[in-house]
Amino acid sequence: GMGPLPYRDYPLVSDDGGAIYYQNVSACGANGFSGPAVVNFLVLNITMTNGAYSYSPSESPLPVQSGFVPTCKDGTCLMDSDSVCVGEGKQNCATCVNSNAALQNTKLHIWAAYYGTDKNGRRFTSGSNNPVNFQQFSSDPVFNKIKGSL
Repeated sequence: GMGPLPYRDYPLVSDDGGAIYYQNVSACGANGFSGPAVVNFLVLNITMTNGAYSYSPSESPLPVQSGFVPTCKDGTCLMDSDSVCVGEGKQNCATCVNSNAALQNTKLHIWAAYYGTDKNGRRFTSGSNNPVNFQQFSSDPVFNKIKGSL
């Protein structure tokens, strides 16, 4: 499991690897009220050595370099300039929703990027396709095309 030491099989409900996927934000509201914003794309990094998570108890009891990766930096969405950011500290890009129907039809996609090696020492390759690694080189339409194909 991805839980903290010494409870590896029991992930915490709230920890550093978590992600907020819904929040009321002022950018989505009107007339001084906040409106709902929903994350529809998350990036999850999973790092293993010989098929097992590595732990560094001196820094954090959670697996090293594993968990959700923020898609916002300094309150700006790195993936889509039309998106807003939700969360405290580690933020993710979100889309404003203006009706209950739109909220109910929102789908969450999670890109899992594996790094390291499997139990036989073979190198994982999906991490080389992690969209967060390419956001600085692409424009919004390119990212949205990738996101839309998931």
